[in-house]
Order: sequence, then structure tokens, then C-alpha cells
Amino acid sequence: MKHHLERNAAPLVHDKTEELLALLEAQPMLGVTIKQSEQRKTIQEEGIETLLGLIRRRHSLHLRFSSGKDSTSCVVLMIEAVRRAVAEGITTTHYISSSSTGIENPLMEMHLLTVQDEMREHFSEHALPIELYLTHPSLASSFIVTTIGRGTLPRFPENSKARQCAADWKYLPAQRLAAELETRAIAQTGREMVTIIGSRLGESTVRKGRMARRGESAHEPIRSSSGELVLSIIANWSLSDVWETLEMLLEPESNPYQSPITAESVHRLFTIYQDANDGVCGVVLGDGGNKQPCGARTGCSFCTLTGAEDKSMESMLTLDRNSFMRPLNDFRNLLMTTQFDMESREIVGRTVSAAGYIQIRPDVYSYEFRRSMLRYLLSMDANERDRAEEMEAAIFTGRLPDTKENRLIASPTFELVSLQQLALIDWHWSNHYQAVEAFPAVAIWYEVYILGRRYSIPKHDKAPKLTIPTTRWFKVGKYDHEVPSEGMRSLVDEMWNPYLHPERQFSHWVINGKKTTWFNETDQLSVDAEKACEFITCVYPTISIDCNNLPASESATFWLNQGIVSLPAGHAHRYQEIALRNRYFANLALRFDLSPVELNHYLMQKSISNAEHEKLLPPAPQLDMFEIDKSS
Repeated sequence: MKHHLERNAAPLVHDKTEELLALLEAQPMLGVTIKQSEQRKTIQEEGIETLLGLIRRRHSLHLRFSSGKDSTSCVVLMIEAVRRAVAEGITTTHYISSSSTGIENPLMEMHLLTVQDEMREHFSEHALPIELYLTHPSLASSFIVTTIGRGTLPRFPENSKARQCAADWKYLPAQRLAAELETRAIAQTGREMVTIIGSRLGESTVRKGRMARRGESAHEPIRSSSGELVLSIIANWSLSDVWETLEMLLEPESNPYQSPITAESVHRLFTIYQDANDGVCGVVLGDGGNKQPCGARTGCSFCTLTGAEDKSMESMLTLDRNSFMRPLNDFRNLLMTTQFDMESREIVGRTVSAAGYIQIRPDVYSYEFRRSMLRYLLSMDANERDRAEEMEAAIFTGRLPDTKENRLIASPTFELVSLQQLALIDWHWSNHYQAVEAFPAVAIWYEVYILGRRYSIPKHDKAPKLTIPTTRWFKVGKYDHEVPSEGMRSLVDEMWNPYLHPERQFSHWVINGKKTTWFNETDQLSVDAEKACEFITCVYPTISIDCNNLPASESATFWLNQGIVSLPAGHAHRYQEIALRNRYFANLALRFDLSPVELNHYLMQKSISNAEHEKLLPPAPQLDMFEIDKSS
């Protein structure tokens, strides 16, 4: 039988290679297992006793679980500590949480969800008081909505210092959950919750320095900058300690701890690391042969911070079994080519100056490029569904073996654009000044899913680095210079709402003296999933042709007036401002009969320089020194 770690790798010189390989095949060699178990027991027992001590002091534990090798080792320690606490009669509730950005590496995401299912079943079977959670970014801050809907550019290596993506997609959702769990923990025990993380001093010199500055410890929790108690339970572990811990899970019979994670899942994790690291696995090399923990990165599929290429994904794609992920990497590479591509940018700014002018310079992704990106993403989703169905049929007919791993891949491994996200994208686009027909994003969904069209991702060379053009300014007044702007107003809704929605107290709203369509408000920008699904899949296909003859402003107000899209409470004026700006430029193009390209030329031609704009700004208010003295 072909060995789990074989992948055209050159022979490795290692005295214990055969013993380690035997462990991976769940065939331990006599005389070796006992000695290694005793070694492992020492370092594991130290961690377990530390966690058990916290539980005895009435602390709830909260493990941040990524399903990678380090956090999986932490799971082993935490679950054993909880098991022993329960045996002592301590039933404090504990938590394990994970994050999903919606654009994770599909294999790692599938592994995470599978392991969560295994843990959930194990906790239920053994009556362990541990709850599992999976956080997601808010709908409005997700990559699909921000980049495809609003045109926000991703972070590139040159501007990677502030990683807003990590904050919006992982940190903030995790912090919201942690605050909720902290409240529950204090209500149950009267003590603060302790968050367990899998950071190790040996990961890198940079990580070691950061951990040392924060005072992270494997023995006592520290107070983090966010205010929570944090314990780095495997801070002092080597990479070999981690791999040896995972090897134990391959031998349930000899493992001194009951594991909720199956041997199949451990093999899957090894395979992911191996595939992402040019076929080499750290379980064989150890610290001596690999100073950068396996060298594998399995984060977001579209991450543009990794540089010219995503080396781990490229490594995975050298294997035919991973070829279904190639379009994801192609899309990520397409994003990389746009960093200095001014042709893919919009030139209209977003803020009106005190002189009544708006900036004209390359800004967010253009409307047309956003449309192209949505075509590619929806095509990927549709093709992935087709691939999964074909594989399911192959298993059913016996052309592929019916194994757990094959069954996992026989379901779609990713869905990049949900119907909720599609509805929000459509609402954003319907407000765009270049949108022509109603429901522009849903129309692309219809092309892909109903008409069966597929769009391939083109390959481009990266645009050369250049100096961003100097800002110019175009006069808009209060979005009333030369043309009017109706913003979010709908005369049709105002007329029909008293008849179609008599339960509503008002047929419309008024913002800053201007009428708008009716809308609902919630705690954040949100989409009613059921209503969105019904309209997109059931209603739109029956009216698609009619929608081609309706202006985009009709769908912009439709989503709001029907209560499908709800605005965040207290922020309606921001969206009215966006609508006023976009309707203004749409009306400008309409008045002068300008195509998108012609409109850009018109704006540049009619704009003024920075120096000219400075002269038009009202003088800054002069501070009254006596008033300052009086107030002080």
C-alpha cells in the first residue's frame, strides 16, 4: 500500500524514519511506542494539569480552534482536562470557537467542519459540558460584499501593515462571541473565562519576541490588550511535540486520552500540510529539517498579502485531486494583477468638499470589473456543484470507492456567493451610476444558473507600478449642479404603499429634508434570507425580461421597500448620501448622453486642479484666543 507521506519525495536521512512512518500507518513498532508515550505524557500532563487547575478554580475555558496542528494539540489537552474535572463532579461549561471567513481554503474549511462534527458527537456521547461555535464576518463586511458589491480593493503586500480584512472577518466576530461567552461564564461561576490559544515560542523569532513582550505563559493566564485572560498552553512546545501529539490520535487503542478526533481526520490534516508544503510533512522532518512550521499556509483562498503567488496553494495544485481549487487560485492571481491597473478603477470620489466639489482620481474597482468578478465567482460556484454531483454519481455507480474522504469531496466544498450576499450586492449595484437595468447582479446569477453560461477567469500580467494620478475636482454643488438627484426616493412606492402596506405608519421617510422610499432598520446592514431566496430563485426568473426595461433605481428602492434589505439603525443618512451621489452622476450621463467612458472623459475635462480647488474653499474659522481662555 502506498504510504501516506509518499509524494515523489527524495529519501530522507533520519534514524527513526521507519518508526515514524509505522506510527502514521497505525502499526506501532514494539519497543518504541512505550518510550515515546512516556515522553509525551510528561509534556501533555503538564498542560492538562494546568488547565485542570483553572477549572478547579471555577474558570470556564474557551479554546480558539483553527483545526490546524497547534490548536488540535490544544484540543487534546483541554478535553482531557474537562473530562477529569467532570469525573471530580465539576460541570462548568466550556467553549471551543472557530472562525470562517467564507473564502477559506476549501480543504481546510471542510476539515474544520468535519472535526467540529466529530467533537460535537463525542461531547454528546460522553456528556462533556463543552459547546462549539463557528463565527462569520457580518454580511456587510464579508469579502464578497465589500469587494464585489462596493468595489473595495483587497490589501496588497505594500499596504499590509493594517490588516483590516483580518479584523473584520476574524477578530471582530470572535471578540463579539467572546464577550457573550464571558458574560455567560461569569453568570455561571462568578469567575472570568480563560481563553486558550495555540501560540508557540518556537514558531519563529518574531513570534517569540511578540509573545515575550506580552508576557505570554503556558502556566498562568495573562491579561491581553483586549482585556481577556489568555493562556498560551503550548507556548514551550517544540514542533516535534506537536507532531508527536497528533500521532497519538492515530492509535486510539494505545492513546492514553480519549480523542474526539478520528484517525481519518488526523490523516487528512497531515495530507493538507504535506500537499501545501511541496509534498514534505513536518512529522518526518521535525524541527531539525524545517524551521518554519511546515512552511504551509492554508488561510483565505483569495489572500493577496502572500505576494506574487500563494506558494502553499500552488503546491496543492500540483496534485490532480486538488485541481478543483485551481479557479480559486486563478481569481486570487487576477486580483494581484489589478494593484496598479487604473483601467479597473472608478474615478469618482465619495466626499463633497466645502466648496461643493468631489474628487476625481482612481479609487475603488469599477462597476464593469465588479460585474466581471461576479461572473467568475458564480461560475466557480456552479462548476463546483457540477463537479460534486459527478463525483457523487461516480461513487454511486462504483467508479470511485465509497470512502469517507470521497463522500466529503462529493459535496460542494465551497459556495463563494450566497443568495443573501447576492441580494446585498444587487442593492449596492442598483445604486451605482453606471447601472442601466434593474437587478443587475441577479441578472448575472440568472445567466449562470438558469441559462447555463460559464465565465472563465482570464490570465493577465500584473500592471506595472506607477504613480497615482494627481487628484482633480469636479463641481457637484449639493448634487444639484446642472442635474437633480432623487437619492433613495421612489414616487411609485409613495403612491402605492398606503394600499399595499396599510400596516405601515408612513408611506416614505424623510432624510435631511428629502423624501426617500420606506425602509426597515436593524442593528446592522442585513438581508432577510428567506425573502431574498424567494425573490431570486422563484420570482425573478418569471420577470427577468421585464426587468431589462426598468431603470436600476427601481431595484435599488425595491430591496428596501420590500423589507429584504434593512439599513443599520441611525445610519440611513449615509446611504442616502451614496444614493444622491450615484443618481446625480447617472442623471448627468443621461442629460448629456454619455457612455461610461465618455462620462469619465467629461469629468476629467470639466474638473479643476488641486490648486484651483484650494482657492475656492472657504477660509478656516479663526480661533478666538479669549474664548479659549474662558473655556479653559
